[in-house]
Amino acid sequence: MRQLAKAYQQVGDSIEVVCLDPPDAPFIGNVPCPVHALGQRWVGRYSLSPRLFTWLRQNIRRFDGIVMQGIWTFPGVPVRRVARRAGKPYCVFTHGAVDPWFNRKYPLKHLKKILYWPIQYSVLRDACAVLFTTALERDLALTSFKPNRWNSIPIPYGIIEPGGDPAVQG
Repeated sequence: MRQLAKAYQQVGDSIEVVCLDPPDAPFIGNVPCPVHALGQRWVGRYSLSPRLFTWLRQNIRRFDGIVMQGIWTFPGVPVRRVARRAGKPYCVFTHGAVDPWFNRKYPLKHLKKILYWPIQYSVLRDACAVLFTTALERDLALTSFKPNRWNSIPIPYGIIEPGGDPAVQG
């Protein structure tokens, strides 16, 4: 997120981050944009957080849109619901999470994801765009689950090269 925030600044734009990390997490202080760390309630690793619904409802009008990073957890549910009600576009960056390799490598997780798919699918289907880093990643994602109709866009995840000592970069 540090590098992404810097890249946005370089092109004259800005972002804010809302996350479910603890507000006192040490890595949050070094992010060069506002970070709203709401803390987290866990239901397994699902990341259930009613505070996220509240924060999104109170703040969504300040933003042009939302880019959600990752899938398979609770944040997709409030992002979809609140963005749709506010008439704001949202995108989902899957970061490889619907690659069929995971289904073969982790068959028990795949069964759990099949049960969760109706909810996850609605998040992807209703997104303005589902973002993939390559056309191959986009095409492979279509083989993982059915139904699979969403607006796919391959978009390179290019960010600035980190500077400084690699040993101290987080």
